[in-house]
Amino acid sequence: VEGHTQIDVAAGGDGGLAVGWFAQELTEGGDNGPAAVRLAVRDAGGHAFHAARTLETFAERAPDGAGVHVAVGADGSGVAGWTGRQGDRFVARAADVRSRVGQTISDPSGDAVLGGVAVGPGGAAVAVWVPPLDTRSPQVFAAVRPAAGQAFAGPETVSPPYREIASPTVGVDPRTGAALAAWVARTGDRTQAIVVASRADRAR
Repeated sequence: VEGHTQIDVAAGGDGGLAVGWFAQELTEGGDNGPAAVRLAVRDAGGHAFHAARTLETFAERAPDGAGVHVAVGADGSGVAGWTGRQGDRFVARAADVRSRVGQTISDPSGDAVLGGVAVGPGGAAVAVWVPPLDTRSPQVFAAVRPAAGQAFAGPETVSPPYREIASPTVGVDPRTGAALAAWVARTGDRTQAIVVASRADRAR
């Protein structure tokens, strides 16, 4: 028995910390155990983490690239994002680091694999995702949270279609709140490019 385990950690400017991890047992024969996404938070000035919270579990074998991503802002507000399950689809999901309730942020009529999350001023946040690698003409998508404690808005299309997309990620300028997404795109039979796209207006 092998496994797919992935971890991410983020630190806030106030000294708070968040650690998220994804784990699923896998076998060489193609069988798998349940997948679990968990998150633990340490308050600013604290010496120990609070008990880990389970954000989601699902029985299906996760797609390549599935995992959890966390981000914490200068004021301690933060967000966790992960590849989860809704109905018969894999979806991009997100939750405030203080919450146990996740929100599906991708279109649940199609499969999605979360690429990254970022937090800006006031807890504004952005998440990016793409379809699984075997999807024809994939595009990069994003969703924005206006402020801490609020829900993410609906999906936005960030890129044109490509032959293949890998490693989508995102960052937010802590001064202006402007978001910058980046990804690797296959542009030809033997060519690829690193592509960036900016969102100049603040996430709210």
